[in-house]
Amino acid sequence: MTIKRGADRSPVFCIHGEPLRIAMRLPKHRPVYSLNFAYSDAELKDIPATVEAIAATYVAAIMRAQPTGKINIFGFSAGGTIAFEVARQLLESGREIGVLFLAEPTVSGTSSIGSLSLLAKHAIKNQLTWSHCAMALKTVQGVIKRRPAAIARRLTGIWCAITGRPVPERLRWVRYLEHIRPSVRQYVYRPLNCPARVLYGGLDESAVSSYESFWKNILGPSMSLHNVSDVSRHLDLMFDPALSDLTALLEEAMSG
Repeated sequence: MTIKRGADRSPVFCIHGEPLRIAMRLPKHRPVYSLNFAYSDAELKDIPATVEAIAATYVAAIMRAQPTGKINIFGFSAGGTIAFEVARQLLESGREIGVLFLAEPTVSGTSSIGSLSLLAKHAIKNQLTWSHCAMALKTVQGVIKRRPAAIARRLTGIWCAITGRPVPERLRWVRYLEHIRPSVRQYVYRPLNCPARVLYGGLDESAVSSYESFWKNILGPSMSLHNVSDVSRHLDLMFDPALSDLTALLEEAMSG
């Protein structure tokens, strides 16, 4: 889906996140495309269920939209996992990546617990600190708080199915994430050689060190990790002031 057209700059292909808000904060002539099955007309059962299959569909769309030149890819959250696989497939096909920009990508599936478990391995391998323990406690508390909302979404879905009412946009989005969760959870990051930046929000010093260690092992020593302060929730990155900081870093990476 085309969000914004332009002619004198290479486009950025956004996977998940808020492409329209990102487009509004990027320079006027920077083209922006959105790649997201959640808002397509396809039935959920017809949407590919694996990261690799979704990525292959997006790669074909990218090649149609941009037949030549370096390709810029942005991925948010679980979309970061898909963006990573998109970059891998593009490189395998002989295309060149301008920048792979991942905003709060999960490092072990879509669950917070899964992400934390992999980071814990890096922490224990070096030195386990109280900060690591505090981060673990915060994650568990977040999972518990989200339980009532998850139950409410399931009841809403059942009600829509019984009454024939359209599924609310937010619920469609959640269902899509549930659809791809098993594959995202099982996805294994392999070393990738391309310009890359990774951004997280509200991390303490030890968490920054853990994430940086993980991603440098995958993306190489030239990978840049950024930490946006004053972010308390995952989705805060898609709203100002964090989103303005994110888009400024994205534009800088694409123009560099």
